[in-house]
Amino acid sequence: MNDIIKNSHIRCENMKLSKNQIISKKIINQSELHKKIEENKYIIDISKKFIDDINNYYSDSKFFGILTDPNGCILMTFGEGEIMEVAKNMKMIPGAYMNEDSIGTNAMSLVISEKKPIQISGDDHYILAYRKWTCSASPIINKSGKMLGIIDITGYKEFMHPHTLGIAISIANSITKIIEKEEANESLALEKKYSETIMDFINSGILTCDLEGNIKSYNRYIKEMFGFSSKELDSFKAWRLFKGWNDMTSSVYNNENYSDKEVFVNTKRNKLMYSLTVYPIYDTLGEVKNIILIFKDIKKIRKLANDIMGRHAIYTFDKIIGKSKKIKDVKKMAMKISDSKSTVLILGESGTGKESFAQSIHNYGVRKNESFVALNCAAIPKNLIETELFGYEEGAFTGAKKSGQPGKFEIADGGTLFLDEIGEMPLDMQSKLLRVIEEGVVCRVGGLKEMVVDVRLIAATNSNLEDDVVNGKFRKDLYYRLNVLPLKLPPLREIKEDIPLFIEHFMKKTSKKLNKNIVEVDFNLMASLKNYSWKGNVRELENFVEHAINAERIPIETLKQTKENKSLNFLNAKLGYSLEEIEKEYIIKTLIEKEYNITSVAKILGIGRNTLYRKMKKYKIDTSI
Repeated sequence: MNDIIKNSHIRCENMKLSKNQIISKKIINQSELHKKIEENKYIIDISKKFIDDINNYYSDSKFFGILTDPNGCILMTFGEGEIMEVAKNMKMIPGAYMNEDSIGTNAMSLVISEKKPIQISGDDHYILAYRKWTCSASPIINKSGKMLGIIDITGYKEFMHPHTLGIAISIANSITKIIEKEEANESLALEKKYSETIMDFINSGILTCDLEGNIKSYNRYIKEMFGFSSKELDSFKAWRLFKGWNDMTSSVYNNENYSDKEVFVNTKRNKLMYSLTVYPIYDTLGEVKNIILIFKDIKKIRKLANDIMGRHAIYTFDKIIGKSKKIKDVKKMAMKISDSKSTVLILGESGTGKESFAQSIHNYGVRKNESFVALNCAAIPKNLIETELFGYEEGAFTGAKKSGQPGKFEIADGGTLFLDEIGEMPLDMQSKLLRVIEEGVVCRVGGLKEMVVDVRLIAATNSNLEDDVVNGKFRKDLYYRLNVLPLKLPPLREIKEDIPLFIEHFMKKTSKKLNKNIVEVDFNLMASLKNYSWKGNVRELENFVEHAINAERIPIETLKQTKENKSLNFLNAKLGYSLEEIEKEYIIKTLIEKEYNITSVAKILGIGRNTLYRKMKKYKIDTSI
């Protein structure tokens, strides 16, 4: 201590401090003091808890206390009687600095330089006026070693005693412990807040409970998903939420995996299916103490899976080619019915774009952000179509997946289910489909639980369902249930004016895909293409264009028909055809075969060129692009 004090005195002399100084050289104004107190409010509030104890201990007015910030600025004084008056007269008041630069050697200035408890008395002080004091000061240091302030007990030197320093140290340590405890509580509270915030931002319902089902905590999604208030959940038992609680807890006890199990939850509104995953929470002895239940919305999971697997509609009405009146009328009608919940029956020959229209209807309606699921009834074996549509439960049949599998109705829940080639559906399945349409519920094969589904159904066929009803191949009641909003797509031969648009579109699309040049189509060839029958419709035309781009020329030979086919079409015309209709057909086929060489066609037909032109005009055989 002698060396510490001696060195401090030397520093004071070097700073030319006057030993006759009474008042600190640095006392801040009220505005600065207010700011300083606000900055140190935390340490002041904690220190105040010990003021009463100090005042009671030193009630004989022989001592007073000081709290400073880490730089020695007095934040608070406490004590009473004559000694406090003396201290005030010496301006030992809030705002005055007790550091070495401002008031010379004292216990508080030495704590600042030495970072440890200090007691000095009498002549140890540099300032003469302070030599009547005994000062005992201790730093208030947090667990990271940062000094937060200084606690000082000052009294007359004749009352100097080592226990005074002990009290100052004890108070400083007590303040430090309270700070550490409050910081720990604040840290825990912050961690709890972080956890709650994270839980609330996780797009799943998270609930914790003990093995008796007493709910401990839950995030906001639990309330949103199940419809219960906080008050209701706080008095709830978790086992009331779903069936299978005992099986679940048994799995947890046996350290068995319990994840992505489909359960029916008794929500406030009705029973809804969710995916449930359970995680155990162990105590220090390795025993299961609590469990975390994570509920996920089946619809959202399936929507994500559908997006990943490409189960979404890509076609929109603006992508459907055609400016003919028939196409415009069909598109207008399709747009009008897009928002309806009623079933749609799309009729049209193979290759007319029935799925393109189904996807466009979906994308134009309110379900555009939901799943679009397509199933071709003709492409699925008859014995598998039921499981494809309705799914199956675990163990429903040999080879069934352990976890079961959802059907197309479940996958499309909230969205659109497109059933292509509906006329190929077996009769026994037709009755089951009718029930789902009418009741809005499905039951998996091998299961007992009925699930409510909200699905917009669009069916399509290239066959005449009315004839199938008459012939007993299609149920009359299902036909009328599907045919609520019929949409008939025209074949390509009825929209000849759109053929150049299709050719242009397919040329650009295919040439880009194959990285090949577009093949030009001249005037006469375009007329041939427009007058060709295109029995495969748009699909046949697209294949034709791809062939042309690969061959780098228009394969006109594919448009020619064999004599056998010509004879068959010409000679076996159905009764009821007029001579004019037969003549028109023969002229068109001859034009195509002779690649619109008018002289050759006229010679074959045995008529003059002018006569041929008159007949082409009469029958509206188009020769323009």
